Amino acid sequence: MSFSMRQNRKSKIAHRFGAKAPIYDAHAAAQEHIAQSLAARLPDLKAPRILEIGCGTGLMSKHLLERYPDGTFTITDISAPMLAKARENISPGAQQKIDWRQMDGEAPDLLQQYDLIVANMVFHWFIHKNAALKSLLGMLCPGGMLHYTIPGPCNFPEWREALRTQEPALEKCETLPGETEEEIFTIDYGSTLEFLRTLKRTGADLPEEGYHPLSPDEMQQAIKICDEKHAGKISWQILYRALHHAA
Repeated sequence: MSFSMRQNRKSKIAHRFGAKAPIYDAHAAAQEHIAQSLAARLPDLKAPRILEIGCGTGLMSKHLLERYPDGTFTITDISAPMLAKARENISPGAQQKIDWRQMDGEAPDLLQQYDLIVANMVFHWFIHKNAALKSLLGMLCPGGMLHYTIPGPCNFPEWREALRTQEPALEKCETLPGETEEEIFTIDYGSTLEFLRTLKRTGADLPEEGYHPLSPDEMQQAIKICDEKHAGKISWQILYRALHHAA
């Protein structure tokens, strides 16, 4: 992918999520669950310096502030509207501990080192994922940790099963490193169409480059198949991963 294509992709991602900032939280039950689960897996640290990549509307940020009341924070997102919404969602009393930065997490421009870097549901949007990991690991203090979450290769199995009747070979295997814990949980959206609308309302419906969308008839058929078999219940597979910087 050329530089201009990469920049175009980045702009699409930033615009897509930024446009959903005003309504994101009302449709982010899954994202809040994942943020809470990630927070519970984070290490106990005293007065840590923390970098958050891709804060969105601040769902994870709130958990970080609660988990580390004596911490100092650099909270970032590629989208200015998302960053503004996150800032709005954080209490005024916590603002003095936070350095807000609009930044592409795949190309961080910070000189500080951190005890903990957190990236919740961000890495799957990166173009060069392993290079981004290497860059972020280089920003850790000795003994520091990077914790991140990504969708597993079997995320949304009910919908993928229906899509395979229309479009084979959709799945991509993730090869990112880290100590891994898996969680699978199911949400009842009421219908497959509502599940797809929820993805759209949270900006998460941007397809991979080169993806050829289904025709309206194919989409309707896939929705019908998924509804008949699963009645709007869709499962999330989330991988919680941790990497250590050698002390």
